[in-house]
Amino acid sequence: MSNDATDVDGQYRVQRDISQQLPHGESSSRSQSASLDKSGLIRNEGDTSTNSIASVSDSGEVSGPYNPISLPAEFAGLAEQDDKLGEFHRMLEHEAEDTEWAMGLERELENLISESLDSSTVTVSLLECRSKSCEILANGYGHQAFEDWMHMATDLFSSGMLDEWGAASEAGPFSGGCGASEPQPGIFRLNCQLTLIGQQAPDSDETTDFSLSAPYPDGVDYERVTVTDDFSQLIESNSDFYEFHRALEMESTDHGWSSFIEAQLMELFAANPELQSLEFVHVECRMTRCEALMTVDEFAVAAWVVELHGFDDLPWHDLTFTVHSGEIQDGQMGIVWLLQRQIDD
Repeated sequence: MSNDATDVDGQYRVQRDISQQLPHGESSSRSQSASLDKSGLIRNEGDTSTNSIASVSDSGEVSGPYNPISLPAEFAGLAEQDDKLGEFHRMLEHEAEDTEWAMGLERELENLISESLDSSTVTVSLLECRSKSCEILANGYGHQAFEDWMHMATDLFSSGMLDEWGAASEAGPFSGGCGASEPQPGIFRLNCQLTLIGQQAPDSDETTDFSLSAPYPDGVDYERVTVTDDFSQLIESNSDFYEFHRALEMESTDHGWSSFIEAQLMELFAANPELQSLEFVHVECRMTRCEALMTVDEFAVAAWVVELHGFDDLPWHDLTFTVHSGEIQDGQMGIVWLLQRQIDD
């Protein structure tokens, strides 16, 4: 199981992906705009353009039979959003319907939601499944609703329910994610997107092998950053994270800034009792970039995401960041947290 912060604006997110089967996509945006990067954990949705929901042209247009989904007023603009959430919704509207499959999974999702969430603070506005995919939209009121939603997402991906549904379908396994944006203080727009990705192998003509041990061109100054094998695999599975790592190795070091930020990052989660299992494996900052490698119990993933919710309020914070994670041992997640500061010319 692999996780990533993706490029959906205004999102804090918990996701799940099968990194061995699908390539990872773009995953960056500014944390100051409360973009998904700050979300923290999570998984790349497994590039939705490769999912067998509907076909997407080079221009981004979706083709296939169109069966529109009536959206609640607070999500009215979703179908026009130029991001992963909008793209997923448009593809779902072009997905064929399998009533028996959809109704069965919707019942299971409804049961999980009712068991996990307080209906006085979280109201589900839409739960729609078709033949391979499901979309859930809800409203949350108060920070506790946000925390509960993230914990529900962790339960959804760790309970085995989706694995059972995926195993029962020729189009399995499942990929997807759950997120939350905060358009107003204390008011959250909550969402989940799930889809069966199929037992597909990446097209060898469109994939590139990345190796952290690859040589640099002659004349390029660099200093290697030590990375264990488990984390090498996580970084090498995502082209953007690989390129960030290589750029970090080619940076000179601002010793004052790098030492300060390294210390702040390592202290950031120490006070949270839910994150006692979190361990920093390595933190390295240079001139503008930082790479923090951590391990944490998989059931603490939601707590880690929630902790990042307040990252923008820290007085020393002037960083944008993205997060990528994956299961490196049974029950243990590896987190790759990449941060970058902006330096005015």
